[in-house]
Amino acid sequence: MKAVEEIDGVKGVFSASGQLQIILGTGTVNKVYDEFLAVSGMSGMSKEEAEEKAPILQEARQMLVKWEQGDPETVELWKMMNSWVYAGFDETYAALGVGFDRIYYESQTYLHGKSLVEE
Repeated sequence: MKAVEEIDGVKGVFSASGQLQIILGTGTVNKVYDEFLAVSGMSGMSKEEAEEKAPILQEARQMLVKWEQGDPETVELWKMMNSWVYAGFDETYAALGVGFDRIYYESQTYLHGKSLVEE
């Protein structure tokens, strides 16, 4: 990190939660952003267009379509990840002394709700 701090234009460097963050001086951020856009092929796009075309969002949309279609591999991955999330919820609720008579999951109504919206 010391080497990064010594780069001209760098105003500060710190690490938090596994991320390295670099504070750049006035005007430098715009230059870095413009260069990133040029290198990534996103130059000339609005923020909304760039976000829409971001590969990670396109992959997420494709995965949602696979889940909606019942793709076995995608559904198994979804079930595994949900089990982690729900286990974390259960632990948090227990620590807070909170309980529920019934739990409703979005995934139980998502496809039905989507079909109603599409009508």
